[in-house]
Amino acid sequence: MSEEKDASWLKSFQKHRHDVLNSLQLVQGYLQLERTGAALTSLHKLSRWLHSLSLLQSHLPESAVTLFQVAMTCPHVIVEEWCGSTAIDADSIWSMRVLWQRLEDVATELDVAQVMLKIAANSSERHVPIQIRVLWPKGFVDLVQAREGLESLSSLPGVRIVLDEAKV
Repeated sequence: MSEEKDASWLKSFQKHRHDVLNSLQLVQGYLQLERTGAALTSLHKLSRWLHSLSLLQSHLPESAVTLFQVAMTCPHVIVEEWCGSTAIDADSIWSMRVLWQRLEDVATELDVAQVMLKIAANSSERHVPIQIRVLWPKGFVDLVQAREGLESLSSLPGVRIVLDEAKV
């Protein structure tokens, strides 16, 4: 691995570690305040993200290491399901990296609970179809703003956006 790639991996890992430790500190704070429901919600969210990374890692080819680096720095974007093969072409990997980062940016900007992805990778298709389900915090009412924030993503081939309100 080149020094540039090593530095990129280190930066991604540092952000990932920071996000995990931040989540654990939230859990600790909630427990100290005897807010067990909030602690369990935070712990469940962290667990889903880490499980998502494991699912992604087990399905990605070695050539998609840059996609995994992006995914490990996006705690709001969760792979809920992966169907199909692991054969993904370089163009699709690049598109997925862009999509992942845009979803994280939108989720952070709009205070989204989580963005759930269902990925259907099929080596016979040119593009990887991705279904996006957005989980909104209770009381989030500005779906017009949300749709506008996600509008740029709908132009990506194979992407379908479904807006759901979270039960968090």
